[in-house]
Amino acid sequence: MKTHLTCLAWLLLFSGVVAAQESTSIQQAQDLADKATEAYRKGEYPQAIDSYLEALSYPDMERQKGGIFYNVSCCYSLLGDSEKALAYLDSTVEAGYSNYRWLNEDGDFAFLRERHGERFKQIVARAKAHKEKEILQNSLLIVIEYDNYRGPLDISGYDWGDIRRAEMDTLREKYRLREVIGQEGTEFDKMKRMLNWVATRWVHDGSKMAPKRTALAILDEVARGGRFCCANYADVLIGCMQALGYPIRFVGLRTEDAAYDMGGGHGCVEVWSNQYQKWILLDVQNNAWWEHEGVPLNAYECHRLFTGGRESELQFVGQHENVDYAKMRPIWSAYFHHVVSYWMGRGLCLLEDTSEPQLVYQSHFENLVVTDQHDEVYPSLNRTKITLRGDRNGDLDSLTVVLDHTMPYFDRFLVRIDQKEWQSAAETLTWALKDGRNTIEAKAVNVAGVEGRPSRIVLLRNQ
Repeated sequence: MKTHLTCLAWLLLFSGVVAAQESTSIQQAQDLADKATEAYRKGEYPQAIDSYLEALSYPDMERQKGGIFYNVSCCYSLLGDSEKALAYLDSTVEAGYSNYRWLNEDGDFAFLRERHGERFKQIVARAKAHKEKEILQNSLLIVIEYDNYRGPLDISGYDWGDIRRAEMDTLREKYRLREVIGQEGTEFDKMKRMLNWVATRWVHDGSKMAPKRTALAILDEVARGGRFCCANYADVLIGCMQALGYPIRFVGLRTEDAAYDMGGGHGCVEVWSNQYQKWILLDVQNNAWWEHEGVPLNAYECHRLFTGGRESELQFVGQHENVDYAKMRPIWSAYFHHVVSYWMGRGLCLLEDTSEPQLVYQSHFENLVVTDQHDEVYPSLNRTKITLRGDRNGDLDSLTVVLDHTMPYFDRFLVRIDQKEWQSAAETLTWALKDGRNTIEAKAVNVAGVEGRPSRIVLLRNQ
């Protein structure tokens, strides 16, 4: 029979009491404990339970009641009496037991984990809470909240476009783009207003491509009566969103059997959303986007649903009046068979778990990159990473804070200490600590004033 050392651990503590204090009552309690242990080893669990509980009747055993309750619970679990086993295990944790990891491993409780998994998990959670409290009481400095960016930081390999050039100022001011997106609603509400504005500049003509593919040039041609294809809708939205500080890129879509020619695909954009913390696809020609269970999707998410036989779960949502997007869904969802994302002529294809890339697009590109790294095609943007460094001498009066970011068009960091005012900060600063709770928050801001999602760390400093 397997020996369960933890079930008998309290006896080791008790032997120290015997050595220090020889008394009749303690000796009697020790005899009962020995009797219980012997019965346990023989598998005589009812007799072991009786002896454990009788030992507990001695006043000197009060400090050992948590261990006794644990052993009694083990015996009842091995007998298959779940109610009593759980009741005594409750009492064990109530007495301060905190070794939650052993609770999950002890073979005596296999019956409880299998038959009463949820209740057992609740007991384990309470034991874990005891352990966390012990750590808090015995540690000088501990992290109690941690919402920090943990992903890749290098975004230097992408061409995000230069929004500091004069053309961006002209575009933003000539067409009053800040008024177009407005101040009301969520970030996605503002994006939808910009999408609608671009989508209604002209009537689509799939046979024509603008001679110059910049937003200003295309809008000038439109003012003279020009009508252009889906790619030029995407070009204009890219320029307008960049002028407002939003990272955005062209996305090419193609059906499975489309020819590799001008009419074989469809041009859209993907824009980074701070609100949803991911890339989302905007179909500018159709003034629309794709959703699943109410959440906007990116091209790859649409691709996975479509090629995975879940095309019916895709919802095509749009803003053109008198358009039945539900009827259009089967037609346009077929374009998600092949996808590629671009940054200024640099194509990125995401290789899935097959020997050949599943994401490709029309013509050949010298700068095409095929990768199996999802984060390379869909980098997480506008985040800030906080790194904390302590003094080599162990001084806990302050910490050195180092900030890094994944924000295109970066301008500055903002830092807030203990919920006070946000302040501009350098990439390295000193954080003075006080006794008790200490909170630091940091976020990046780009040159257009767009703020990224804050990172947050909360430390507890004990006296």
